[in-house]
Amino acid sequence: MKHKLLILLFALPLIVLNPALSQSKEVVKTIMTNQWVTKYKKLKTDLENKAAFIKNMENLSSKDLATIKKSYVETTFMLDSWLNHLVTSIQEDKTKNLEQLANGNITDDLKEELQEIFTFYANDFSTKYEDVTGIKNSAVIGSPIMGQENTEISTEVYSSSSEVDMDMLLAKVKKPLSPSDWNSIY
Repeated sequence: MKHKLLILLFALPLIVLNPALSQSKEVVKTIMTNQWVTKYKKLKTDLENKAAFIKNMENLSSKDLATIKKSYVETTFMLDSWLNHLVTSIQEDKTKNLEQLANGNITDDLKEELQEIFTFYANDFSTKYEDVTGIKNSAVIGSPIMGQENTEISTEVYSSSSEVDMDMLLAKVKKPLSPSDWNSIY
């Protein structure tokens, strides 16, 4: 037992001070603070909050609830697909995409896909939400307009030789950003 404790004691600083873990934490921070990912998070949160409000409404017809549920499921499917696309793009070309994320930008195809989700959300879910509740949709979500993204340049450059723990990336980015299932909403 003492032998195992000594090994753990000496190995702990190596694990904690591992530069790959530190690099991965910086990558996660870069991704989570990107303006496009922030807009995604706001949309996801607004969608889940509105769905929770509807589910807790009294005297709601089963038809209205089914309509909202269908729209919610379609919207979360689109959000989850975008999130998978983001993670896949980081895995495929880590250096280029992380530099873009660090500069407050994302690839053009991810921008277009997210713009489509904003449009679908505004035209489908928000409209149905207003019809069912009678509450006018407040403009909580303002989708970024193409070409008006942050042009701030980051001084940190990710090189292809830097190691990023992809399991950590998936656990700290994909899992928290994944939309909730309809049945798990309170």
